Amino acid sequence: MGIFSDDSGKTHLKLFDFGSAYQLSHEHADRMLEKDHFDLATCLHFILSGIDPLSGSLSSVELKQARETLVAGCWTVASAAAPLADVIQDGWTGRACKASFGSIAAHVDGALGLAPMDEVLCSSRPDSYYGDLEVRCRNWLGSATRSLLWMSREDYFAACKSVGID
Repeated sequence: MGIFSDDSGKTHLKLFDFGSAYQLSHEHADRMLEKDHFDLATCLHFILSGIDPLSGSLSSVELKQARETLVAGCWTVASAAAPLADVIQDGWTGRACKASFGSIAAHVDGALGLAPMDEVLCSSRPDSYYGDLEVRCRNWLGSATRSLLWMSREDYFAACKSVGID
């Protein structure tokens, strides 16, 4: 994810890395593409509603059941995510695989009333904007506070192991 401000001062969240780097000729390309769309749908649902439909799973069996419920289209999209309900359901059920990520991004932009990403990213910025980018990033990182819910890698592994996930 990335956060940036455009020339008008609006702040934008950029999501990336849902389109894995694989060849379409790869024997499992269809499944990888389906997973990328599923993960994007889950992420969009969480960002819009604060609800992760997979978070209540306490075992690999429960996680598999929750995923199957989403794939079957039997989970109701939260009302806060309603503007993108079609995108989310299509991602979960696999129907989105027929669409490119670019067309999905354009649909999301339209549904949320956003400027197309290419217009936002191609806006000109003065050289000074890029010259002090590292300083601004360091300042932001220095002022950011870590969530108390965030676990260290070791704690995360221990928590997974305690519920039977290796």
